[in-house]
Amino acid sequence: MGYQDYLKSPEWKELARRVKERDRCCVLCSSTKNLEAHHRTYVRVCNEELGDLVTVCDRCHTFYHAAAKILPPPRAEWVEDLRWGEDAKPATAEEVAGFMSELGKKLGWTEGGQS
Repeated sequence: MGYQDYLKSPEWKELARRVKERDRCCVLCSSTKNLEAHHRTYVRVCNEELGDLVTVCDRCHTFYHAAAKILPPPRAEWVEDLRWGEDAKPATAEEVAGFMSELGKKLGWTEGGQS
């Protein structure tokens, strides 16, 4: 089974439901709208443990993947460290807002989405 097919499977849907139930909000911005499961690692893809996943809203999910593609290290890892690093130290609201604002400017996004 390919990755995209896996994401449509009942197994993935149940796992994503459990992760969202556990986290209850986006781990980056605390939004409770449009929540998605995000892989912290792909080591066990199709056989994930709950700890391999976190909940993010669709906006933070898009920003995260965009950052990983366009920002050079260590900036891309910095967003990982906001909540998902080894120490799991929560980011401050100011850190998240600053990162999102900076990345949004680089992507040409406005408050409501893409410009």
